[in-house]
Amino acid sequence: MIEETQSAKIIHQIVKNRRQYIYTVSTLFIDENISLSKFQDHKTRTWGFYFSLDDAKQGMHRNVDSECGYYTHCVIERFSPGIYSVANFEKWWKFNKESDILIPCEKPEHVKRLINFGIG
Repeated sequence: MIEETQSAKIIHQIVKNRRQYIYTVSTLFIDENISLSKFQDHKTRTWGFYFSLDDAKQGMHRNVDSECGYYTHCVIERFSPGIYSVANFEKWWKFNKESDILIPCEKPEHVKRLINFGIG
């Protein structure tokens, strides 16, 4: 029997479950000590995507140790299929260095006007 590739497994799951959304997990480095008027760039990295919010949260929390030593925030965004899709949901966390955990937070002021950290 031929082993199914990871891409084939994902496509099979999409077709089988007719998923309408993907949830991306991204990290950002935001220096909140820089004034908003001087803030020009943010460093971001998308870890991957999941087909449910619960799976995205679990994946994010499982990888806190490897990513959040550098990055300050995490965001999960929900996207519908399509080209130039706009995130229709986002949930934010901030890394607490003292306790090594992610704490839910509001979208940081420095990125309030930015969208689509996971795609686009």
